[in-house]
Amino acid sequence: MSGLDPLGSHKLLMCVHVFRSSWERGANENTNGLIRQFYPKKSDFRETTKKELKKVIESLNNRPRKTRDYLTPNEIFNNVFVPLL
Repeated sequence: MSGLDPLGSHKLLMCVHVFRSSWERGANENTNGLIRQFYPKKSDFRETTKKELKKVIESLNNRPRKTRDYLTPNEIFNNVFVPLL
């Protein structure tokens, strides 16, 4: 597929994940809802800058999650992967 990539390249590859577990679908829909706080449905990304996208990504990755004992995705990632270095 080709299209405009909000991160700056000229082609956009879209991968679709088939949900095997019911909890995966809920997590996906929750994440979509969080993203829509910044970009409502039918948002035009052609004028969205890399800086704006990085700010949204940082905000979401530093947002505590109730389902993870109020840890942020960054805290979980760092606690899991840092000891492996």
